[in-house]
Amino acid sequence: MKACGNSDCCVSTGIHEGLTFGRGELDDLGYWEIPCGICAREWEEKYLPTEEVLTRYGTRKVPRAF
Repeated sequence: MKACGNSDCCVSTGIHEGLTFGRGELDDLGYWEIPCGICAREWEEKYLPTEEVLTRYGTRKVPRAF
């Protein structure tokens, strides 16, 4: 099941060599006419490696630098 619940939502690879999520027309660079932030965030939370960093207000998770 897609995180957004929209059966038209799809995934593609953008020119930046990362995934793009959305629906509608897909342009030549791999970006959707209607992007889906819900599915993008879901993918990031599940698959993007993160690490905890110390900030002046405590700790928070950020994407790990490769």
